[in-house]
Amino acid sequence: MKRKMKFIDGISESAWKSLAIKSLRIGWPDGIRAALKRLNKSTIKQCLICGLFEDVFPSMDQGQFHELNRCVNEIINGQYEKICQRETHHGLNYTEEFCALEKEACDPANTIGVDQWIIRNTDLTWVNKRVNNCIYTWRKIAPNHKLTLRPILEKEFVGMPLNVLDGHTFEGRRMKRDMCLLSGHYENHLTISNRVQREGWEQLQLEFYLDETFEPNKQTSIF
Repeated sequence: MKRKMKFIDGISESAWKSLAIKSLRIGWPDGIRAALKRLNKSTIKQCLICGLFEDVFPSMDQGQFHELNRCVNEIINGQYEKICQRETHHGLNYTEEFCALEKEACDPANTIGVDQWIIRNTDLTWVNKRVNNCIYTWRKIAPNHKLTLRPILEKEFVGMPLNVLDGHTFEGRRMKRDMCLLSGHYENHLTISNRVQREGWEQLQLEFYLDETFEPNKQTSIF
């Protein structure tokens, strides 16, 4: 049976999940809190844990996983400023290698069991299989760097940015917006990294925040 689409405040559940994921990517604590007001804590926790491997890329500490466990506990304890302040692979110069491993990491033969491997070795108790390719990439690259911080986006949530509504959301599919500013396509990760290397995070954060917001009451004609 097909799952019925759930809407909260006139916006799809998929969009609120996308907000949590992209808020971690851009470093926006209030965006995560806005998603948390609409979705349960467990859902947000899993969205952010996926983001640890897709974006944050904590140092592997030569196989000790201390930094990953710290990140997990920051998420569990709602320390969103801390987790958002951590530099991502976009600013740590891992993104080219991350993207070069796309074909290898998306091959199911290579990713079988990586979720169980990460559970056995860390404080994690469950990982969404959809992020197995990123776990594989993180494991293969084995990042080893000192803790690096970035500026966070210290702005209040005033509405759903249109740049959250890409093809992973109900609204984005209806509007035929497959890829937006912060989408998690491999080629877009590389675009984000190139911009961060050239401009720093602040310009990208402001561009994201100042984007037009989605107003379901005014834009229902789209659907």
